[in-house]
Amino acid sequence: MEEVQVVEEKPYSIRFKLLSVPPSVNSLYNVIFSLKKVELKPEVRLWKSKTKMLIPLWKPHVLGKSGFLYFKMDVYTNLYHKNETVKKFDVMNMEKACIDTICEKIGIDDKFITDCHTRKIHSDNEYVMCEIGYID
Repeated sequence: MEEVQVVEEKPYSIRFKLLSVPPSVNSLYNVIFSLKKVELKPEVRLWKSKTKMLIPLWKPHVLGKSGFLYFKMDVYTNLYHKNETVKKFDVMNMEKACIDTICEKIGIDDKFITDCHTRKIHSDNEYVMCEIGYID
């Protein structure tokens, strides 16, 4: 089964569906003080590696006037525990993992992303809708 589905591609943007949700962790990184090293947690590294192979390659036909990018992400997942209390769900770490993975794949530096919108949406089916594009 494919993990990514292209929904819409335009000269200035691409919108696609990831059929796997990034791991939700309190921190994306492990700090190894004895080695003075910071590294991605193994579950994040694994998700990035698998997802990067499946993200569609997007090269815009024409760059936006500013050269800056926007990023939108809708995370569809069950937001409630069985007892109907709201789950703790760190969507901001997911945003960072998605942005890094997508930008690495398409060869764009994430420093150009100046506009981000991320939402959690209740759903029985887990997936992520992502859109990245140039700001005019």
